[in-house]
Amino acid sequence: MSFSFSIQAVYHHFQSSKEKAKNLPSLKCIVASSVCKLPTAENIAASGLNLEHLRMIYTRDGEDGLHFTFTSKNSEGQPRVTNTKRTLDTLVPNLANFFQRKCTQ
Repeated sequence: MSFSFSIQAVYHHFQSSKEKAKNLPSLKCIVASSVCKLPTAENIAASGLNLEHLRMIYTRDGEDGLHFTFTSKNSEGQPRVTNTKRTLDTLVPNLANFFQRKCTQ
């Protein structure tokens, strides 16, 4: 029994897989634009966020909103996307630049 998964862990895995399949296609453009790498985009998608969600967060709260969203804790106490400083220090400004470029075009 010590090596088995809890019901919540199995449920969370299936939910995140379903969310990733639904949201990842919208994030392909940020991978193609070198804003982030595919594993990071997969983490964003699995957390239930798509490109339009990220755009709305950035429009409302700027870089601080993106940072807070990525680091907020889920029900298991884990960060929603990541809390790695190095990743956040590149990802958040890259996303901000991506949205600024798209808004001016």
